[in-house]
Amino acid sequence: MKARLLSTLLMIALGACSSHPTGPAAPNATPVVVAPTLAPSAPVLAASVAVASPAAAPAPVSPKHTFVLPEKPFDKLTGFSPEADLAKGQAPSAAHPSGTVLVAQDYADADKPITITEWDLERGEAIASAALPFRSAVSSARLVRSGDHIDVMAWAWNEDLHYAHLTSDLRIELTDEIGTVAVWGPSAIATDGQNTLIVTRGVMDEPSPGHYVEGFFATTYDSRGVRVAKRMLLADEAASSRSGSMRDTAVASRGSFYVLESDVEDALRIVQLGSDLRSVRSLALPSKGYVDTRDAKLSLDGERLVVSIHDPHAPAEFEVTLDLSRVTRRAPAAPITFRGTSSCWRTVSMGPVRAGLCWCPHSTMCVAWDRTSP
Repeated sequence: MKARLLSTLLMIALGACSSHPTGPAAPNATPVVVAPTLAPSAPVLAASVAVASPAAAPAPVSPKHTFVLPEKPFDKLTGFSPEADLAKGQAPSAAHPSGTVLVAQDYADADKPITITEWDLERGEAIASAALPFRSAVSSARLVRSGDHIDVMAWAWNEDLHYAHLTSDLRIELTDEIGTVAVWGPSAIATDGQNTLIVTRGVMDEPSPGHYVEGFFATTYDSRGVRVAKRMLLADEAASSRSGSMRDTAVASRGSFYVLESDVEDALRIVQLGSDLRSVRSLALPSKGYVDTRDAKLSLDGERLVVSIHDPHAPAEFEVTLDLSRVTRRAPAAPITFRGTSSCWRTVSMGPVRAGLCWCPHSTMCVAWDRTSP
């Protein structure tokens, strides 16, 4: 109880300077695993850094269409705005010439639940929607599209973190309660098309009043939305807080998950986990010396992992092989931009179509899109 009170006070303090009906729980497919981050036999690799030629910056995208989304609420007490997210919808087709995108968004109406909406890009019209079956306090969500299903994590600041498994036509099949999320929200959701990973800082389990397991932990679900495993990655308060404050720090590829972690000295490492969340190996990155690595992110570029450090004084980017055997430093890639928008924080590509979730004039949230080829 004391830990939650302190977290709530921290939320209010952070907010001052910030710019920015649950369904049945999914049955466990396997017993929950709680273990240290790395098995004693899991090797920790040293980074051997090569230097790549500077990458060419992508040309700005000129959207032929933008459409404004419903108003975005703002919590005057905490200073936080609920998070919205964008994911791939349907590929371009005769029915939807430029494809569709999925948007997870809360609304200003406090009694309206957070909603997943599918938007036709060509017409700028909503064609389907589903309200998540969580109480109205749950106001933020992230989602991933994987094959014929959609996985969502939804939360309220410093409160419960939920999971929902939807079909491609937005029918909710399963939900699960993951735990309690820390003040800054969960870190990441990632999928390889078969298994989905969620990582967060918060309370993992609360088996009885006054007893709980708190730290930086991971939960996985299979392609049916059934929970596979749950595991504490970092129990140390300082390290788990540092790792938990970073966002977009996990990816999935070829049956493995990769999680970016940080220690109290801003040193970064990538941890490779199996589908059962057991450690395979880890790699320490040459990240010391940067002013702040808390805005570091992990992404996937084909068959390479990419770690981006958004240090305002010395931005850097590292390319890492999937077996964590080689690190190459490369020039930071320029973000994809859309004319008529001030910034975009989520972009997706569907063949020749690019789309972004962006800020448009007059502080409106919009979807911008264009074709990269005719």
